[in-house]
Amino acid sequence: MTGTRRLRELGPFERFSLSRDLIGLPPIPVLAVETKNPISRHALSSAVKDLLRRYPLLGCCIPEASKPHPYWAANDDLDEADIIEVVQTATLSLSEVIAPHAVPVKPFDLRAGPLWHLTLHTSPASERTILLLAVHHVLSDGIGLRNLMVELLRLVSRPPEADIDSKLVRTDIPPILEDTMDTRPTWKILITVILQELILPRLPNWLRPAPRQQWPNPIPVNPYTQPARLTLVRISPEDVRALKMVGKARGVTTLHPLLLAVFYCAIWDAAGAPKEGMPVSSSTPFSERSAERGHPECTGNYVSSHDHAAPVSASTSFWTLARDIAAELKSPSVRRHAQGHIGMFAYIPSPDAVNERGQTGWEAHFGKELTDFNYRLPDTILVSNLGVLSGSDVEDVAWTQPIYGSKVFCIGLISAENGPLSITISWREGVISDAEVDRFFAAFHDQTQGLDPRKIRELGSFERYSLSRHLIGLPPIPVFAAELKDPVGRNALSFAVKELVGRYPLLRCCIPEANKPHPYWATNYDLDDAAIISVVHDSRMTVSEILAESASGITSMDLRSGPLWTVTLHSSNAAKASILVLAVHHVLSDGIGGKNLFSELLQLVSHPNPVVESTLTSSTDIAPTLEATVNVRPSWTVLLLIILKKLLLRRLPAWLRPKPRHLTWPTLRVSPLAQPTRSALIRVPTTDLLGLKRAGKEHGVPTLHPLLLAMSLYALWNAAGAPQESAYLGCTTPISERNAKLGHPTCTGNYVSSHEYFAPLSPDTSFWALARDIAASLASPAGRRAARGRMGMLGYVPSPDVVNERGQTGWEAFFEKEVTNIRRISHTIVVSNLGVLSGCDAEDVAWTQPVYPASEVLCMSVISSDNGSLNISVVWREGVISGAEADRFISTFELVAATVAQDSIPDEATFAKIEARA
Repeated sequence: MTGTRRLRELGPFERFSLSRDLIGLPPIPVLAVETKNPISRHALSSAVKDLLRRYPLLGCCIPEASKPHPYWAANDDLDEADIIEVVQTATLSLSEVIAPHAVPVKPFDLRAGPLWHLTLHTSPASERTILLLAVHHVLSDGIGLRNLMVELLRLVSRPPEADIDSKLVRTDIPPILEDTMDTRPTWKILITVILQELILPRLPNWLRPAPRQQWPNPIPVNPYTQPARLTLVRISPEDVRALKMVGKARGVTTLHPLLLAVFYCAIWDAAGAPKEGMPVSSSTPFSERSAERGHPECTGNYVSSHDHAAPVSASTSFWTLARDIAAELKSPSVRRHAQGHIGMFAYIPSPDAVNERGQTGWEAHFGKELTDFNYRLPDTILVSNLGVLSGSDVEDVAWTQPIYGSKVFCIGLISAENGPLSITISWREGVISDAEVDRFFAAFHDQTQGLDPRKIRELGSFERYSLSRHLIGLPPIPVFAAELKDPVGRNALSFAVKELVGRYPLLRCCIPEANKPHPYWATNYDLDDAAIISVVHDSRMTVSEILAESASGITSMDLRSGPLWTVTLHSSNAAKASILVLAVHHVLSDGIGGKNLFSELLQLVSHPNPVVESTLTSSTDIAPTLEATVNVRPSWTVLLLIILKKLLLRRLPAWLRPKPRHLTWPTLRVSPLAQPTRSALIRVPTTDLLGLKRAGKEHGVPTLHPLLLAMSLYALWNAAGAPQESAYLGCTTPISERNAKLGHPTCTGNYVSSHEYFAPLSPDTSFWALARDIAASLASPAGRRAARGRMGMLGYVPSPDVVNERGQTGWEAFFEKEVTNIRRISHTIVVSNLGVLSGCDAEDVAWTQPVYPASEVLCMSVISSDNGSLNISVVWREGVISGAEADRFISTFELVAATVAQDSIPDEATFAKIEARA
């Protein structure tokens, strides 16, 4: 070497890479590309010459590499012949070319250079070539390696013109990271290191905290002495797009945190999927390369190091894990912490003399890892993602780096433009068993293939309940109908539906595996407004007739492909206004959500304004489940009572069992399941509605709903024949738990709890005392908790992972048994009150839903419009109560509503006195 020029001392990260080489673990990343067009030796030589002029560090070496103050020196004797090698083989395979480089194949001469190397692989059997670029980590980081390959390929295919080329040539040496940004470690890092490195090792064993139990510690071998293995895994461009799509749909906007979550789950699987869970830790580099700081594109080390750890168990939510990782990677404090990790290199002891073995302080420090290895690995994986290698001439690409002994797996990711994602995974043989390696790769494959871009999330408990009702032949599909003041056009309806689908992702979803043990929501991208909208021309039906037809249940919705909501326009050539009908499967939304959807639909139809309405467009987040956002766990009291009733009392002799308290009326005369549905529509005029609210407030019932329940119970008592002896009757009513602060959308998802009220009714029952008691029960915290707990009981439905001999999951088998083996009715009536449908131009509004045969005798669905009447749909099964009993209930309810509205029932009035007035 005849000419070297001293430039500058190495920076801390460069010293780290140099020290790894000097202790026998040279960090030499390699990147291989398969090109679409052949590369000639001449073109490559010209490109290398140009790169040597552009980036001075490429022509450098470290003459005093093993001295206490190593420095960069330019070696003016280096030329392209020292850097380029051409290898001809019978066949070309990117995986075969890159596989040996899990360990350095050809060490570099640190003291003379070059510190980068190109191998051109050619084959007489192919016009394509594979170019392998190896760059010592002391010279550049991973992003620099990628950028160097991009620039090299660009020079090979299109040599720049002289005037443009001259602007790219740099004569300065790249600065070190520490001179261009603040990498000082935080006090938290420093204190942690002092504690771990200085204090804890000096404590007696019994005082030291036990080391974190992390798989696969303790390992059976010293990894530094084991051969390395490497596997190249590819994810197709289509699957990469699908992964990005499903990630964005679940709030993970970039691919890297999603893949980290996949690796975490695969590692848990490799460890045997322990039920109690296990910690998984990773490190991932952040690129700090910035032209504004004077960093060149291709040389120098500008990275920080982020460490992440998370417990993984059978109950770990994959998407919660992925979102947590994504949030950490974006966090400014985490970025600052990562920069501080790199800053810790400045604290490595570095005396001005070498030790007795000729080592500087740096080699002695890192060499200690090899000699004092304690058979414990601090981290599970290193994941380095170089992103996309740009350039249209690249057919395929992959990269890897030698695995450092402190990790189980070393993973490198990169992709070409519109090409597959290449993932190299390397490990040290013997650190984990072959079976564990196989489980890791199998789990990784299953995870990436299982992240169907259409698949959103599994159904929640109430959604499963609604789905099961459908699958046993009792689809719960509420229907809303409104008579409009103005005619509606097909185009306006089409616009409104498209807008709603854009706002609420669940509206374009279906349940492809509806009858499997783990049904899930999936997006149907083929679903359009034509599948949702239908028009009935020259319709003569009224709102009440439409509801009567819908009361028995709509069965035409296809769970597996959707849509799970429909809009029907009944248009008329006569003077009669149009009627708009919305049907929403209960698996998609609850009553309040359905009402809100109908309201938005009517507003969009009446006043389409894309500019204003577009501000309401929701994110792509899917509606969360109730149990993920609200505590619906049943109380221990509820659970103990159920255990007592279902398990213990049944095993007692009949004479020891306490007499159960059942509903007095009606007695079960026929099987409800086999009976046809009947319905009626009760209308309470606007004046009476105002009177009801006024009378309620005067008698200590501040809201309408408890008053409706009291009037319903009185009408039931009367329908039962106004028995002189106490009649035990019960009602249920849904309570909305929908809350925007909990991430609940306005129109989709099921967010209800179920409140129940039982009372012994007799001629002496005080009407207003009953109404006040119901109001107090609905408003009480204990009543609210009990209502949520009743919904939480759905979480205890037996749900094995296999279907039975009839192809049913545990849910369908459970609820089918419930409806076919009915011995008694559990509740007399359910009253669902949706309040006011506001903000729409409608003459008449009503809604209905099917009655569930295993639960209640009558189902009342209540709604009103702005300044409109209160409309109440009543549905029952014929024979469960007689026609006369149903008529008596309806007429009594109408009569008592009118009487209460006139405030003709005094506060002390009993059922007997009301009956006498009637």
